Amino acid sequence: MKIKSDCIVSPEGFLLNPRSGESFSLNASAMDLFSLLKTEQTEESLLLYLQEMYDVDLPTLQADLSDFLFLLRYKELLDE
Repeated sequence: MKIKSDCIVSPEGFLLNPRSGESFSLNASAMDLFSLLKTEQTEESLLLYLQEMYDVDLPTLQADLSDFLFLLRYKELLDE
């Protein structure tokens, strides 16, 4: 999976979906994931990245990643 190529994110963390005109605010970890998703990733590769970067238990990381990916899918921001 990867983020659709026409999505735009500002350095301040504002994500714009040019197809719908919607914008979203990303926190620091979401910005990191967004950067990774500019290239093809798997859910497992994203989870490994989060485990290396954040001192958070695995179930919490899995739940947070699942929520983030669900939102991206729901808003049709991912190419899969």
